[in-house]
Amino acid sequence: MKKITLLLVCTLLIATTGLLFAQGAAEPAATGEKEKIVWVAYGYLAENKADRIIADFEAKYPQYDVEYVDLGSTDYIMRLDTMIAAGDRVDMALTLDSIEYTKRAKEGMFLPIEKYLTEDGFDLLDGFGDGIKASYINDELYGLPYTKGGFYIFYNKDMFDAAKVAYPTDDWTWADFEKVSKALTKGDGANKIYGANIHLTWGYDIDTLPAQMAGWTPFKDGNPKVANMTDQRLKDALAMWHRMQNVDKSAISLATFKAEQIASRMPFAQGDAAMLLSNWWSASWFISSRFGSAEGAKILDFNVGVVNLPRPNASVPNNLNATDLDYYFAVPITSKNPKGGALLARFMVTEMWSKLGTLSSYRHQDLEAFKKNFVTFTDTSGTVHTMNYSDDFVQKVMGGWTVPITSYYNIDTKLNPTGLNLIKDIFGQERELYYLGEQDLNATVAAMQKRAQAALDSIK
Repeated sequence: MKKITLLLVCTLLIATTGLLFAQGAAEPAATGEKEKIVWVAYGYLAENKADRIIADFEAKYPQYDVEYVDLGSTDYIMRLDTMIAAGDRVDMALTLDSIEYTKRAKEGMFLPIEKYLTEDGFDLLDGFGDGIKASYINDELYGLPYTKGGFYIFYNKDMFDAAKVAYPTDDWTWADFEKVSKALTKGDGANKIYGANIHLTWGYDIDTLPAQMAGWTPFKDGNPKVANMTDQRLKDALAMWHRMQNVDKSAISLATFKAEQIASRMPFAQGDAAMLLSNWWSASWFISSRFGSAEGAKILDFNVGVVNLPRPNASVPNNLNATDLDYYFAVPITSKNPKGGALLARFMVTEMWSKLGTLSSYRHQDLEAFKKNFVTFTDTSGTVHTMNYSDDFVQKVMGGWTVPITSYYNIDTKLNPTGLNLIKDIFGQERELYYLGEQDLNATVAAMQKRAQAALDSIK
């Protein structure tokens, strides 16, 4: 059994941003000894994932000996920060999403790793596409993203057939989406079928999609100190969601989600809505819900299709999406073996994605291998179930590489991560008042602008 330790107690944070550390000084191994790699993360104890990953890595790189330290999911990032601040050895670590990665890279907590990743001829651009460019901070690469995020429209083919409505194609627009939603809405009360089930409970990430696809950003003209919440593109997006919820009533309202405590994907999954706007992970959620929940028999009891997000207009690509690469493995500055840590990160992203159980950021994944792992579910009795997704469905959701919005518009997502988080919170609060009818659109965006600008001004 490979050495795996669980950190049970988080020590007091003894240092703050800006402390000086030993900058990844390599620890030479004695002749004949293996080089140690300390890998820190959480969640890899389940199903012996860490053991299996380490065994495969050491089989390929026998010169290394990997130790896995699991910090647990509760306050994980704070625990990791504490280890680094204390000078504890960490050669490779999970650093969560792009905001957390960017913040720590800018604070000098990670080491540049590109030279270790490419010295054997590995081509980052070929492996990850243009999306990897967003991972560079001040022209340095400090980590590798291991997954990609993307939104799609899932649709109930049976409902489209019954209503004699043509299936959506990748050439459709948001106006088409709104029109189709109205056409597929029918009935009242408990028997009502909605045209659209939208992840409104997610707030900013969903609500702003139409605006982002039209080129809107929360910072005016790329200036991270100036808010851009009164932009017409954002107003148009908010107005559309408001119409669908409160005028046409073709989408389940935020008020209904909150009042009835509805799981965000469940209306579509149970056949109460014809379309679902959600992220790619919904495909996995359908599987676990169907075979691992009390409602399973009713989950996805119909033919399902998937299509790219609608376009704002015909001038933008028909595969424009929010498919940015995200969630990182990085090499902290307390590493004693930065090359080994970087190679472990690359190995996990390029070769272990099926064992990670995630949609890989790596472009050359084996879709057949991924599908075999992805579509199966083992219930509590040990029975293995398989979801009968079509090859086209798998190709679209798991292997369909769309154009990242940020790449298409050349948007720098690393400008002001702290400010972006503040703006997201403010957006969520104010748009809820609008959707619930407590203030109109102009008052909503005006309040967003005033509060967002004040928040940006407060950042030192």
